Amino acid sequence: MAYRELTYYRRYPLEIREYGDTGWAVHVYPPADVRSGHKVAVLTTPMPARLAEVLADARRTVDRHAMMPNTGQA
Repeated sequence: MAYRELTYYRRYPLEIREYGDTGWAVHVYPPADVRSGHKVAVLTTPMPARLAEVLADARRTVDRHAMMPNTGQA
């Protein structure tokens, strides 16, 4: 997987990487935790045109994670 871009949503880093030959993977990390390797989720699609959908899923994942008790994010 080749690294492509790092963006943020509600202080959560969203790391966009190539997935396979044509797809995308979005690695979702909690705030300030990118270097620890701990991830909230990894969302993937083998379809190159579906990056926007995977990013929307990643944002929904962040919203759910931020509302969980004991995450310290809400």
